[in-house]
Amino acid sequence: MGIEPGYGQALDFTLNLAPLSVDEFEQNALAVYPNPAKAVLNIDYKSALTAVKIDNIVGQEVLHRATTSSQVKLDVSEFTSGIYIVKLFAEEGQHSFRVVKD
Repeated sequence: MGIEPGYGQALDFTLNLAPLSVDEFEQNALAVYPNPAKAVLNIDYKSALTAVKIDNIVGQEVLHRATTSSQVKLDVSEFTSGIYIVKLFAEEGQHSFRVVKD
């Protein structure tokens, strides 16, 4: 028993990738208040939002609203107390954050 000559193939190639477009949601231009919220959650952004979605902590959607405004007031008075994930959608990207409902 010995080492037997192996047959193989070598590949030489170049992969060119175009730069990926990265959407930037400017967190510094976002205001969300009050947090914790009791009845109304206010959202202000520098440009128009296209949609707002709120999920409960287990991932169930509890609110979805299309919008064309940079200022949104959401009625959260019927939500049970707890933590929610708010997803904001705008032309330049999307952003998620947590809010607490008292």
